[in-house]
Amino acid sequence: MTIALRQVACTLLVVATSYGQATVSGAVHDDSGGVPNASSVQIQQIVPLKNRNLVSIGDVDKTPPPAPFAATASVDQKGTYSIPNVPVGTYVVCAYGTSQRLFSNCLWTSQYSTVSVESANVTVPPLVLSTGSVITIAVNDPAGAIVVPTQPFGTPPASGHYFFPGVIAENGYYSSARLVSQSGTTKTYVVTIPKTAIVRVFVDSDLAVTDAGGNTVPTRTPSSLIVQGTADTNISLNVR
Repeated sequence: MTIALRQVACTLLVVATSYGQATVSGAVHDDSGGVPNASSVQIQQIVPLKNRNLVSIGDVDKTPPPAPFAATASVDQKGTYSIPNVPVGTYVVCAYGTSQRLFSNCLWTSQYSTVSVESANVTVPPLVLSTGSVITIAVNDPAGAIVVPTQPFGTPPASGHYFFPGVIAENGYYSSARLVSQSGTTKTYVVTIPKTAIVRVFVDSDLAVTDAGGNTVPTRTPSSLIVQGTADTNISLNVR
């Protein structure tokens, strides 16, 4: 089975005027029309693959290319945001909320819109945070074997064992679960899926994993633990 990790978003093409910069603004709401609490918007420049590491024959330039532009803005009580001084380029614009039940417009979708703008002020179509179902994965780690990494997700710790849970849909879409609490020997992770989704638990770990019944849960491959998004689900796992 081929596993495709995808994250698709609302894409914005910015063509700024005289100073080569633009102010990007817009609004965020949830699928009921309300303004999510403490939400934020992230903008990330997309660098075309053909423009990366492009070196002409006989011409070696050791100067590293400029880092892609990225910025984060808070959403105010009216649900609006503004990001100034955005350079010319193509961007992904994503909204995120603090509620576990809401998932970003950049997740669980194959639909995206492209906006071409030729002025210094760019208005993004409304970004919608959708309501989903929450999968809670409680992991019993009696030996304290799991080392929580400080590096970006998916990077194993320098020492100790790693444990990265998530879910994967039949079409190959993968969503990682995030660690939300640690109490005693239990580490709790959550991931939010659409109410229409059907997923399998996917664990990447170098530890032996079993479910609540003592059955082996395979790692680095989709498991037989199937979850439907019609309701919240609690899953218990053990590692050793």
